[in-house]
Amino acid sequence: MTAPGVLVAGAVLALLLVILSGLYDHALDRVKTRQAVALIATLDRAVRAYVDAGGTHPPGSPDAGLPRVLPALLSVSESRKHLAELEPALLFVVDGQPRCQDPWGRPVRCLTDRAASAAFRDRVQRNHGVPVFESSGPDCDFGDNSDARQADNIRSDEPLDTAGPSSRPAPASSPGGADPFAPGPTGS
Repeated sequence: MTAPGVLVAGAVLALLLVILSGLYDHALDRVKTRQAVALIATLDRAVRAYVDAGGTHPPGSPDAGLPRVLPALLSVSESRKHLAELEPALLFVVDGQPRCQDPWGRPVRCLTDRAASAAFRDRVQRNHGVPVFESSGPDCDFGDNSDARQADNIRSDEPLDTAGPSSRPAPASSPGGADPFAPGPTGS
């Protein structure tokens, strides 16, 4: 093969790799988006089960974080059953505290009536007082000051397509395996 032929073949191969890489990234974002939809829908089911069991919403925080909400949800068996469905990469324990992140590794927000932002409190009020869970989506930016940057956010107060492939059965507990979210000495 001549030098120009090698260069043309190399250019074609490079172009194919760029195209395949773009297709792979797009497919991966679609899978992560379906996982995020399932995560947000599961958190929403858990908070509604919490309310059904106790009659009140879990305590929120002004920063829209989950540090107060997750322990409350995990303390009630009805809501805990829903959270058991989540992938361990999305709900896990760090330094004895439950943490939740979306498939892009970003924190999930929980908007409650205690949120510092009036816009967040309004969103919760429009959701009949039920806390609103939110993932920043593929761009990993909540875009609080930009409607365009909020467009890919995934929120529990908007219609969720929960038919994605991420809903899987809860893992069977292994004999002798400790549940990191269990109340008592082993889970705290």
